Amino acid sequence: MKLSRIYQGICFVLVCCSLNSCAVSKVNPDAKDIDQVYFFQNGISHIIKDDFTELRLKREPFAIQFFNKAFSKEPDGYNISRLVAVPNQEEFDKITIGVETKKTVNLEKWSALAVSTKTGYAKQLFINDYGHHILYYTNEEERTVDVIGRKGDYLLFQFEVALIFDKPDFMPIADSDLDTIFFAVFSDFNKNKIIDSGELTKVKLNLE
Repeated sequence: MKLSRIYQGICFVLVCCSLNSCAVSKVNPDAKDIDQVYFFQNGISHIIKDDFTELRLKREPFAIQFFNKAFSKEPDGYNISRLVAVPNQEEFDKITIGVETKKTVNLEKWSALAVSTKTGYAKQLFINDYGHHILYYTNEEERTVDVIGRKGDYLLFQFEVALIFDKPDFMPIADSDLDTIFFAVFSDFNKNKIIDSGELTKVKLNLE
């Protein structure tokens, strides 16, 4: 009788997990909402619920986490997110709801920054007024993010930041003189090349 109850309990747990009631990520159990972006540092999750948030983090490595589907070349696929990091408010304010990507310097067609498709990325962040990081995952060989969880058809991606670009080279965050970085995370879910409501998250990050 006891074994039977134990077996039933195990089955119940498995069913719960299959229905996504279990945490989708062991790295960040708080990351459960596919519509939100998460900044993660030293085991603490900062949930970005609003279209714009001002956030403070230590001058140490951190990660940006978000949901999207795996990259696909099918007509309804692609599923690419774009990460913009600029050093000033002026360029940051130009990335707004309703704007076509081709009319935004940081998101136009040829503004994608070079990344490796063989080894993913090296936790390096470009900060400039004219480009963006392409964030996607096809498989472990072709990716620019890590996969740290799953919810239904969506994967929880993580882009780690340990080094930031300060001409002429990258340097550890702790060695940089930057006090503020303006981030925009854009996922063109309906693939219309327009920044629509629900597709853009903006964060003013203060380093201390």
